[in-house]
Amino acid sequence: MNSELKNKLHLVKMLYIVEEKGIEHDYHIMPFEVLCDRVHISNFEDAWKHYLEIEPNIVMIHVVSDYAFCNVLINKIKQRDPKCTFLVLATETLKGTMPDPISTKNGRLLFEPIKFEEMEAAIMEIVNSMNITYLMDHEISYEPHNSSLIYSDKHIELTTKENKLLSYLIENNNRIVSYDEIENYVWNDMYMNRNTLTSIISNIRKKAGKANFIKNYSNQGYKVVTQDVLIK
Repeated sequence: MNSELKNKLHLVKMLYIVEEKGIEHDYHIMPFEVLCDRVHISNFEDAWKHYLEIEPNIVMIHVVSDYAFCNVLINKIKQRDPKCTFLVLATETLKGTMPDPISTKNGRLLFEPIKFEEMEAAIMEIVNSMNITYLMDHEISYEPHNSSLIYSDKHIELTTKENKLLSYLIENNNRIVSYDEIENYVWNDMYMNRNTLTSIISNIRKKAGKANFIKNYSNQGYKVVTQDVLIK
């Protein structure tokens, strides 16, 4: 699985709805169920009740024949939360007869047979479309989609490399990220001068003011500590 997607999956809540009972643990959901500890499973009968209980960021629906109910359910969810995103998996027999119940902005529609790589790419697009805000401490937050830090409602713009570096550190905030990893990710395998990296870290710290959320581990790398995550 894409490492960037794997790092982001723990941030989201996913509700997987299957039309037919007994296929709750089919091959579609298993990889995501293993990697994301907030995957919830439901059938069509209990779907709305579970949606209200969970209030997920992503709704994945596996529809076999009852696309009318699928369409009604999606529209019902959209009315409650217009920003909810969807991934609809449909059998090949519905191709050409099933109207696309989702817009390209809100999600994706895939027809079987579905390769895991297709699902991975679709989920990646959906996750990247979300507005994720990281609360760095009680005074400052970070919005990677806007390439900016926010302090007292003031947006402090980050450069492309500053944003890419900070985003990568946050996605791997459970561990120390080595200098080699940073070089491979931020510089795309091009040579990285250590002084250049130090300078970028220093610039981020200056823009963050008193919020010292980037920790340096001598001869090892860097680690970021975040307080909370908000998903819009």
